[in-house]
Amino acid sequence: MALLIPAASADTCSFCEFINISNITRGVTDHAFLTNLSADNHPQYILTDGTRAFTGKQSLGGFNLTDLLDPVALQDAATKNYVDLVNASQTAYTNAANASMKSYVDTKAVSDHGLLSNLSGDGHPQYILVSGTRAFTGKQSLGGFNLTDLLDPVALQDAATKNYVDLVNASQTAYTNAAISLANTSMKNYVDAANVSMQAYVDAHAPITDHGLLSNLSGDGHPQYLLVNGSRAMTGNLSVGSHYVTNVLDPSVGTDAATKGYVDSVNTSMKNYVDAANASMALNVSLNYASKVSGKVPTGELGSGTAKSTTVLAGDQTWKPGITVLKKTSNQTINSGAGTFVDISELTFPVTAGNIYAFHYYIAFSSKQATTGWKMGVNAPNGNLDFWAESQTIANNAVGAATHTERHNVQRDDMTILANTVTANVRLANRIDGIYECTQDGTFAPRFANELAADTNITVLNGSYGWYF
Repeated sequence: MALLIPAASADTCSFCEFINISNITRGVTDHAFLTNLSADNHPQYILTDGTRAFTGKQSLGGFNLTDLLDPVALQDAATKNYVDLVNASQTAYTNAANASMKSYVDTKAVSDHGLLSNLSGDGHPQYILVSGTRAFTGKQSLGGFNLTDLLDPVALQDAATKNYVDLVNASQTAYTNAAISLANTSMKNYVDAANVSMQAYVDAHAPITDHGLLSNLSGDGHPQYLLVNGSRAMTGNLSVGSHYVTNVLDPSVGTDAATKGYVDSVNTSMKNYVDAANASMALNVSLNYASKVSGKVPTGELGSGTAKSTTVLAGDQTWKPGITVLKKTSNQTINSGAGTFVDISELTFPVTAGNIYAFHYYIAFSSKQATTGWKMGVNAPNGNLDFWAESQTIANNAVGAATHTERHNVQRDDMTILANTVTANVRLANRIDGIYECTQDGTFAPRFANELAADTNITVLNGSYGWYF
């Protein structure tokens, strides 16, 4: 049995416009409608291209679902046009009912970014979750696509499937024919109430269309970002992706990043010092050439003080402590158990209380296993220790991508690197620079230890070197 009702045209049906959310263009509920946010960073949200399915029932929060295609499959959502054709005719009253509401909605403007809440948690409560746990707060357009694969409705406010509407229509035809005479009065009352409800909703929910138009954009609504004023510290290591860090001030404290200009000035100062020392040495040797014995100049003619293997002749003609160079002449295997530090032989040096030492090490090493964790540090007798360590790990993949880490420290045996993805048998390096104020005689030593008991064979490579003075 078919229900024949004169169909209202789309041009004259203002109630169709009223329930069509496309007329409420500023009521955005989808993150993708905001400008400048094209990335798919929220897998809990539904995509406009229909490629992500819901994972649970979805409530529309008492609002219409608009701009669907007419259903084809039994489980497709039914459109109003489809239901109108099989169930009811639109009344003439609704043609005038929507005009004032459409004008009212069109005049609403963008409000305040501060109305968005919980930006650091779920992030955007205005979006629909795929789990179906968050209801719509406004009408939702499907952009001319079907809403497919629905279950037949159970609750009164569930979306109806084509199959459900077809079944209901068969039993409703006779009832609808008798109820048409009362439809105008009922529809008028419904539209009047809907106008009041929609006006209250629009008043309470300022629509948003463009992220750039939101106010309070200068507020700190995103704690996951760094601030340009430098007041928020990093919470992890930062890779610059093989790019430069530019426009850095010269360092003032030990933990500041060093600039190229600062390092170059230090190198220039050292070069000038060495050049002056060499010039003084050459002049003294030349002036005293006649007193050479068997091709050697007596130390007494070179300068005052004690000349020995650990001193150098300064520009003021005095012998002063020089730079002592250390170098490994053979490989050394570190395999003494978890967390057990071992001195790196040939790179240690004696220290005496009351002296301040500067030191530098470049230590090359490799790991026999890809899962070997390692610790690298220094040890010394009592005194104030201050050093900067830089290390390298290589990810265990085809390209062997390197990760560089660096750290300032004042602790002994405390440079732990949990490098459990180090590629086996690849040359790695660790560089340490620092100063040490000695208060107790003893031995200063760079050290290595295995991180885990099952790890074996950290090899410190021949040629690793250091110096101190």
